[in-house]
Amino acid sequence: MSLRSIAALSPGLHAVSPGLYIAIGKKIEGRPGSRSWIFRYTVAGRKRDYGIGSCRELSRDDAEREIARLRDLRRAGIDPIEQRRAGKKSR
Repeated sequence: MSLRSIAALSPGLHAVSPGLYIAIGKKIEGRPGSRSWIFRYTVAGRKRDYGIGSCRELSRDDAEREIARLRDLRRAGIDPIEQRRAGKKSR
């Protein structure tokens, strides 16, 4: 998916590759909506969405590398959202 095709997407959640989605916000006063990368996965039958970051800050390649890291955590039985929460509590 190129930057040009991303710009043409309507607001909502769009699959880019397995587990990687792009969330497009609504346009406000003619300005384009926000665009962010999301890792979507399932834990105990419950869908989870992990925000990776803004499309302005992360390229698709960067997002794909982060998804690979997060998939490794899932294979190890770790929920990335819970791990991030635990890290914030320890600060």
